[in-house]
Amino acid sequence: MAELTEVLNAASDQNITVMLTLHAGSPKYGPMERGRPHLNDKDETIGGKTDQAWLPEYGEDFQTWVALVVRQFGWPHGPVNAVELWNEPWEGLSISGWQADIPRYRDLYTRMARGVEEARAADPSLRVLIGGCCSSPNTLDKLFCDGSDQFLKWLDFASIHYQPLGAWPSLYPEWVNRQGPNGPVRCWDTESWVANSEDRVAAVIASMRAQGQERTAGVLHDAVCGFVQAPPPAAPESPDGSVRNQSPSTSSTPSAASTPSTPSSPKPKKSARPPARPAKPKEAKTFIPQAWAPAAAVGAMQNLLGQRKFKEILFKNGLPWVFVFDGLLRDGAPNPDDGTVVVVGDLAGVYEHEKLLFWSVQGLSELKNAAEVKKLQNRLVMLPKKDKSVREERDRVLAELAKLQTLEGAAMTIADGGGKFVLYDFYGNPQP
Repeated sequence: MAELTEVLNAASDQNITVMLTLHAGSPKYGPMERGRPHLNDKDETIGGKTDQAWLPEYGEDFQTWVALVVRQFGWPHGPVNAVELWNEPWEGLSISGWQADIPRYRDLYTRMARGVEEARAADPSLRVLIGGCCSSPNTLDKLFCDGSDQFLKWLDFASIHYQPLGAWPSLYPEWVNRQGPNGPVRCWDTESWVANSEDRVAAVIASMRAQGQERTAGVLHDAVCGFVQAPPPAAPESPDGSVRNQSPSTSSTPSAASTPSTPSSPKPKKSARPPARPAKPKEAKTFIPQAWAPAAAVGAMQNLLGQRKFKEILFKNGLPWVFVFDGLLRDGAPNPDDGTVVVVGDLAGVYEHEKLLFWSVQGLSELKNAAEVKKLQNRLVMLPKKDKSVREERDRVLAELAKLQTLEGAAMTIADGGGKFVLYDFYGNPQP
């Protein structure tokens, strides 16, 4: 709890909101204080991943803990505005320590939801949402597999993972029309690392928002920023410019072992154990925050798009892809002078070509590439999807196909209205 408190306080200090994904407790809360391995048909334990879900007897403690965390750190008093249970709890050999089954998950989910409800009841000002099962297929499998809406009252948002152009939770009638204090079920992308270079950020985030996603990730944090270890400080120089040796093992005083013995001096006694080496001083490591190129594109999107609401796709019957966003609210209505238009052109640069609307549209340059495209497509058929030995070759072919099939050479001219409109690149730099 101390470590969690430190992290959440730091997030609050930096005005960062937090969604907590709760999962994988300490092994001491499992049977025999260890993860539960799977059994074979002879009831023998087998190696591999283990189930790290805590025992049912700790359910009440988990519910109490959730209520405590939400009351202490919940929005608006703290940074936590959402909680969800487990990362991708697939049935069978899953990830993140989940190897249990649907009934067990539903029990844990109920405990989490009731913990949030307890905190809300104790402090009605809290605004903490309850999420699904960390990917919409898991949400359906775990919570709605029996055909009932038993858990719909708790489902404030459904998170999706790697579902390009497939944000169907924003279209599900029962979810979109849900009634209650928190309104309809929201659709959040919390893990789809598809925009990890600066030229892809604007296209991915704008198109995600156009699909009905209210919160979008899209960019892996390691591609935005990181920490690099600073080099050790240079050794100090002497007045004459030479570098002084700072090694603690170097001394101008001869040691007993190196002093030559003489007939008048007794021989040094042998020690029962070798003399201890002088302790090497610990070097304090300094880490410097480093922003990578996509950080500029993320900052540009945050500034130019931010909380602006998606309005429409400008050209509904053909290319180019242009996404229109209303301005921020002014006097209760969108400010018409504050809107943003994201001009993408062809989305084939960020999504699979054949899954796009208007995918068959070709420009003059694409027609010239037809023979090479056909050659690469035939090559792709010969590379089995499940063969890891050819994965690198498949990725190379797919990247080359995307490059050849993306429309290029098109132009669109827009009058600036005498300076009323400003054009920016994906870094946020104004363009002539």
